[in-house]
Amino acid sequence: MAPAGPVAGPLAHHLLASPLFIAMPSPQQSDFQQASQTLRQRLRRLPVVGPVLNWVSSIVHIRAIHARTAEELKHLSVVQEAHLQHFTKRIDRYDALGIENRFVIFDSQILSAEHQLQDARNQIGMLESQQRALEGQLHALDAQVGQRLQQLDMRLAQVEATVAAFPSTIIPTVLPTIRSGNAELENRIAALIREVRLFEQFAMQNAAQASPPAVASPQVDSAANEASAFDMESFYVAFEDKFRGTHDDIQNRLRVYLPYVTAFAGQADARVVDIGCGRGEWLDLLRQQGIAATGVDLNHAMVKVCQDMGLQAECDDAIAWLRRQREGSLAAVTGFHIIEHLPFGTMVALFDAALRALRPDGLIIFETPNPENVIVGSCNFYYDPTHQHPLVPTVIEFLARQRGFAHAEILRLHPFAEDQRIHEDTDLARRLNHLFYGPQDFAILGWKNHALPAARAETAESMQTAALPEPAQPAALPSTTPAA
Repeated sequence: MAPAGPVAGPLAHHLLASPLFIAMPSPQQSDFQQASQTLRQRLRRLPVVGPVLNWVSSIVHIRAIHARTAEELKHLSVVQEAHLQHFTKRIDRYDALGIENRFVIFDSQILSAEHQLQDARNQIGMLESQQRALEGQLHALDAQVGQRLQQLDMRLAQVEATVAAFPSTIIPTVLPTIRSGNAELENRIAALIREVRLFEQFAMQNAAQASPPAVASPQVDSAANEASAFDMESFYVAFEDKFRGTHDDIQNRLRVYLPYVTAFAGQADARVVDIGCGRGEWLDLLRQQGIAATGVDLNHAMVKVCQDMGLQAECDDAIAWLRRQREGSLAAVTGFHIIEHLPFGTMVALFDAALRALRPDGLIIFETPNPENVIVGSCNFYYDPTHQHPLVPTVIEFLARQRGFAHAEILRLHPFAEDQRIHEDTDLARRLNHLFYGPQDFAILGWKNHALPAARAETAESMQTAALPEPAQPAALPSTTPAA
């Protein structure tokens, strides 16, 4: 039998050196253990007995360690089981509490929803009752509205009957009073303006008498010599024949002004003077209406044309001619495409001279190109090289009132032909038609006194005729040389 020492020695030594084996003795057995350890060490040194004792000691210790390990494992199992049961109870308790709380919350939510549903039902019931009440009120209102409409229909019929009788009963008595009041006010204002003008003229005459005579400027003489070298009269006759239009065309365009002067027909003392009479289209038209008329023009050739037609015309400066007339002796002063040739100061002098020469019911009619039309203001106006600059309608109307005319009106005329306009029903097309293809001319009409003659009531009908489109052509050209 082989000795067990070499095999069992290391295992026994390992078990004896393990913490469990070393930790087994208690502190009270310290002396005994030391003695036993000394004895074991001696016995282990013996050749045969030492290995056997080591085996026996190892077996004894292994069994003791096994028993203690089993007891500790059993104790740990018991402790673990207790902990597991404790945690299980806590989990069950929490789960029970959570479910119960959820059921409680759910029950409260169901109860709240039932209350809300009941409230909604109550509100629906109230709304249904209110709806029934409103339907009853609506039926009552329908009946009242029907009765009211019948009453309004009857009242409207009465009003219509009254309005139908209004023009024949009230207007003839009330409207003249209103017009006369406005006319009287405007006449008073115009009279005051004229008095101020007379005072200004008197002051200017006194200042001119007190000042030394002016010395002629060499530049003026040079300009006169330069102008005399150019035959303006023959140029203008050919210019009008080329651009202005035929005799009949011009007369058709001037017929719009007849309603303003027909009241003077047959009156021997009612004379119309046409400034810049040109080829005499307006003078001939007035003669056809039985209205006495005289033309004044600086162009000898034009005056000769008028005289050859049997018309009364004089070659003279317009302002000088007007100033020589007896104050309040003329029925009307007209001028077609003449004022745009004049410097502003000369134009003011023309208005003042015309105002002085007009009788109380007299008027002025001056036609000129309309710069509100973009094509006219930017291009056609400058066809005539003798034009000064375009005149704005509102400014000319203001000038007439400011110089003492009691009443003034602007008459816009001669739009482009319909086939040259933009045929679209849009706001842009309407604006473009107004700006580019609208009235090419306008006229200023000014009355010395606001008497509202009966002939002026017929102007509305003539205005409709004047507003009809005419063939497009350059802005109406002047009928005479610019030397009013």
